[in-house]
Amino acid sequence: MNKTNKIFRHTARGLGILLVVLLIFVLLSPVLINMDPVKDKILTYLSEKTEGKLLYKKVDILYFPRPHAVIHQAIVSLPGDFKGKIARLNVYPAIFPLFTGDVRIKKLRIRTPNLELKLPLRENKRNEQTNTLLIQPVKKALIDSCKYFLANLPNTAIQIQNGSLTIYDESRSVFNFQNINAHTKISAKKIKIDLMGKSNLWKNIAVNGWINPQIFTCKGQVSVTHFSPKKLTD
Repeated sequence: MNKTNKIFRHTARGLGILLVVLLIFVLLSPVLINMDPVKDKILTYLSEKTEGKLLYKKVDILYFPRPHAVIHQAIVSLPGDFKGKIARLNVYPAIFPLFTGDVRIKKLRIRTPNLELKLPLRENKRNEQTNTLLIQPVKKALIDSCKYFLANLPNTAIQIQNGSLTIYDESRSVFNFQNINAHTKISAKKIKIDLMGKSNLWKNIAVNGWINPQIFTCKGQVSVTHFSPKKLTD
């Protein structure tokens, strides 16, 4: 019993010290880290990665629970004909480089993104009668976007909350995905994905695995409920 109490006291003391250190860090962060140039560097970085196609209503700088920037009501366009609106984008840089004024993006939290993907025009469309033939251009667009993230956001974690994606063939909406919640981790060569969502193709889907878009290899588990293959032949 005495040994248990001693372990409990040491644990409580350690947690107390950790909380005090965290509180001191939060209180001193505005003094130790000048976030104004950091904010400018974050916006410049994101503008470069989106080729300058980033608009937003306002940007807030927060220090708790860790220094980060919050971009409100963003409108973004990405290579590969992706575009859309993001209600809130939290950008978390690595902490220690901030003390020297260096900005390295470590995490993005994307809340309520409503994205659109317009497939490229195809020359020989008159013989296409079903949505099945659209799978290849959709696949290519998604692989290209994965390659883009791999090249531009290495070693970055991305969290998506309540997202949606609509895929258009010219002006026709062919596939739509809703309630997308995902955690992804981008490493040097592959992207780890943990995703759940709904679609007009199925009721629910859960994906857990990784993809290497450079050589298009993937491994993982996919669970689908109420799949509607008829949507592919409409």
